[in-house]
Amino acid sequence: MESSLWSLYCHDSRGLHEIKEAGFKPSGKLWSDISNLLQVLNAKIHPCFKDQIPTESENFSAMSYRFDNFSFKVLMFVLTTANVKQIRFNNCDLNEDLIAMIIEIISLDHINWLQIDWNPGLQDYKYSELLRGDSKLQVLSLKACNLGDNALSYICEALKENKKLKTLDLYGNRIYSLTPIAEMLEVNRSLMHLNLAKNELTDEQLMPLVGAFGKIPFPSERVEEFRRREKEIIKEKAMKNKGHGEIEPPADELIEEEESGQCFLMKNKVFSRLNLSLNKIESDRQLRLILIQALPHFKILMKNNPIPELVKRPLVIGFSQNLVI
Repeated sequence: MESSLWSLYCHDSRGLHEIKEAGFKPSGKLWSDISNLLQVLNAKIHPCFKDQIPTESENFSAMSYRFDNFSFKVLMFVLTTANVKQIRFNNCDLNEDLIAMIIEIISLDHINWLQIDWNPGLQDYKYSELLRGDSKLQVLSLKACNLGDNALSYICEALKENKKLKTLDLYGNRIYSLTPIAEMLEVNRSLMHLNLAKNELTDEQLMPLVGAFGKIPFPSERVEEFRRREKEIIKEKAMKNKGHGEIEPPADELIEEEESGQCFLMKNKVFSRLNLSLNKIESDRQLRLILIQALPHFKILMKNNPIPELVKRPLVIGFSQNLVI
């Protein structure tokens, strides 16, 4: 092992190809594999690897470290076989090269949680690449990444195809338009939890979400068309999934109430939790419309919004099942 101290530039002369060419066979034990591989490569050990408690847990966490490409590639190489399910790189200033390395491993079945909070500075489209293709992530946390509406649009486009992600955390960003989210929820049937806390949202900005999910009035003249299309979709899914054993998400359900004869579409029954805490919601016009249509299991978190007590009290009484405020 080289005796000189590690620095961000100490591996600049090393080629990433060396890691694969070393012929090292990981044992599946994360910390011992990192140490042994670095010895084989005669490479300096990154401070993050030194500071970690050497237990074989299901988590890898790095907080406020910067990585050179070579050290990061060593870590990614070992993670392909290690029993690690959750990966966190908080405030680590990950650049596009490092994100590209992460993208290479999130198709692995055992890695289902990625947290890269406080990581601004990437091009808007780059965050969405974590959800494209064969990504197996079920949880993606992008807190305080300075994401704006453009980055959100890329993420939502990816989620129109993604069928794995269950939780998306966008706390503390710069999101103002919820139209991309509404359009995504029209298509996506895997996302369960969405955190939009601390994005300076107002009640008016919730308007696109009205009718995007929940119990939606459905025109009677379209019932026959819906039933016909429903049968076609069932046949298409059966053909597509034949022999693959894939589990399809719950389909939207059309119901007719006996008393009124009114038809309703039980739309996106999977989406069940929306966090709107710490925003700037002062009125309840759009919020109330969302709650009126909410399914019994759906929850909206609304803590620490500047809602006047006269507005808050009727909401608490009328929507106690769906609202946490």
